[in-house]
Amino acid sequence: MEEFTKRFNNLYHKIPATIQPIEIETMVAYSVAFELDFVVVLRERRSITLSLMQANAIALEGNLIAAENIKRICI
Repeated sequence: MEEFTKRFNNLYHKIPATIQPIEIETMVAYSVAFELDFVVVLRERRSITLSLMQANAIALEGNLIAAENIKRICI
């Protein structure tokens, strides 16, 4: 997730400011790169900026990995 976010930001910041999409469009483009279940949970966090959405995505990925590990231990 962190590597994807770095690559996404690198490409996004290469777009000239005069044609860069507005932040909400960028947030939609960022979020739809993921699986639907992840997108739904990410959007429920109602991030108000792209950087907050990206931080939430990284945290959410960590939480999902931890939950999956706990699930495996309990089975």
